[in-house]
Amino acid sequence: MIIRHMRATFGCLSGQELSLREGLNVICAPNESGKSTWCAFVRAMLYGIDASARPKAGQQPDKLRYAPWSGAPMEGEMELLWQGRPVTLRRRTPAKNAPMRDFSATVTGTAEPVPGLTGQDAGQTLTGVTAPVFCRSAFIGQGELSVTDTPELERRIHAIVTSGEEGVSYSEADARLREWKRARFLNRKTGAIPALDEELAQLQQQLASVSEAAHERDEAIEAARAADDRVDEAGRALQESARAGAAAAAESRYERRAAVHLAEQAFAASVEDAARSRAALEASPFGSKAPDELDPELEQAQQQLRQQRALAAQRRSVWPGIAFLALAAAWVVVGALWSNYFYSGGLGFLFLALWAFRRRRKTRQAADAAKRELKTLRERFGTDDPDELHALAEQHRLLWNDAQETAALRAEAEQVLEQARAVLTNSDRIADPESDRLREELAEAKAQADERDKDLARAIGRLSALGDPVELRSGLAALIEKREKLTAQYDAIDLAVQTLAAADAQLRERFSPALSRRAGQLMERLTGGRYGALAFDRDFSGQARLTGESTAREDFYLSAGAADLAYLCLRLAVCELALPGDDPCPLVLDDVLVNLDDERAAMAAGLIRELAETRQILFFTCRTRDAALLQG
Repeated sequence: MIIRHMRATFGCLSGQELSLREGLNVICAPNESGKSTWCAFVRAMLYGIDASARPKAGQQPDKLRYAPWSGAPMEGEMELLWQGRPVTLRRRTPAKNAPMRDFSATVTGTAEPVPGLTGQDAGQTLTGVTAPVFCRSAFIGQGELSVTDTPELERRIHAIVTSGEEGVSYSEADARLREWKRARFLNRKTGAIPALDEELAQLQQQLASVSEAAHERDEAIEAARAADDRVDEAGRALQESARAGAAAAAESRYERRAAVHLAEQAFAASVEDAARSRAALEASPFGSKAPDELDPELEQAQQQLRQQRALAAQRRSVWPGIAFLALAAAWVVVGALWSNYFYSGGLGFLFLALWAFRRRRKTRQAADAAKRELKTLRERFGTDDPDELHALAEQHRLLWNDAQETAALRAEAEQVLEQARAVLTNSDRIADPESDRLREELAEAKAQADERDKDLARAIGRLSALGDPVELRSGLAALIEKREKLTAQYDAIDLAVQTLAAADAQLRERFSPALSRRAGQLMERLTGGRYGALAFDRDFSGQARLTGESTAREDFYLSAGAADLAYLCLRLAVCELALPGDDPCPLVLDDVLVNLDDERAAMAAGLIRELAETRQILFFTCRTRDAALLQG
């Protein structure tokens, strides 16, 4: 495949064009002129832009990094010669979220589509390899000389070694097998087998609990039966004892009932006497007060009676007022006859007359109030004579004493009645210690029977809650069978992992020596024989050995120039061994000689010129030295 012409609206490129030829193409331009952008454009035209890529730490995806600075849609065109036919590739952006998704491949100068070329697999069809393999072999971006492993490159190497199809990758197959292995058993707590073991342990514990519960149920049944037998035995013994003492109980029952009847009559009489005495006491003027509470009240009542009687006996004569009124009239007459000064004396007698009349009215009102209070006291005590209150108080003491005595007799009669009734109630029982003992045994036996019934109910409930033993045993057998299958699968997967690792080691042994040998030859040539060998492991980390030394050095011990040279040799060796030889794809190199000194840069330029004799090489550089060396 040979790229002839490119036109790009891509990043800093805005409609720029680049024409190329067969063999070596050296594009020398200053910094920020778009060299690395042209390299990325070649990759985008072949393999497209990943629209799903997201920004990572310190790195932008191509859809953002190479968005046109002009704001125009991302698009491009590439004319190339493929299998002897001129082909034009076009990619356009139909929407902002679908950069360069529209793809067409036509015969150059016509609208005739080229069969077999699509937007998804155009790059693989044209170059013979997938994008990851292309970017790790024929495409060397600026500062990207080192090689990292990828499943696609691994499949490619596998196909070269076995001359088979690129349909398998050791790392992918190993990862898948290990994932299956982890799914079955990762550690004691994670995986299908530990989960199944836990389920088995739970089910076995459940079965053990079922067996224990069944044993407890059987024991509870036996205990319940024994308790019921004891109840029956105690009941029969008590019945026999009751029949033996029934006659004696019947003889004493009549006497006890007669005693209860007499006690009831005595109690009724005492209740009547107590009620009558209480009513007489409450009818007393002093109510139901105790005698020791009467003295203050009696003294107060006597004093009140004397005061009210004295007030009620008071009298005031009307004549003083009439006399003062007559004198006032006489003084008025004298004043009218002789002198006005007598009028003042008349007024004085008039005031005295009014004062006498008012005092008489107050005395009469106080006497009326005293009479009313005497009436109230008379209604309460039945007399208004203070001396008669002592007789009333003495009578109240007699009533109170009588009420206390009748109440005590009533309480005594009630106690006698309760005792008689208790004796009657207990008369059905024979005062026989043996019967009492049998009753206690029967009560104890019934209590124990109830407890055994509860134990049996709990055992049956627990057994029911634990599940059917038949179903549990069936489930246990199924789990054991399932675990055996999983264990067999785990062992088979583990064997497959080991076998796959052994096979991969054999394949590496067949490919790695050839790759290391060819890279070592190139390294020896480009260093003038200073380094005699290179070696790379499965992840493409390298070691270099100086000529004449037996110990190889890791790549991180090398200088930047020596490390770049080692990985350049590795890339070129991968291109020779891993890329198709017929109609080879171009090599895209972006400033790969930047860290080399003049001598090694000259030797590397000579090697690149030789390679350009068999395939197209696009070499981008900003150094006039590298351009001069490449152009010879």
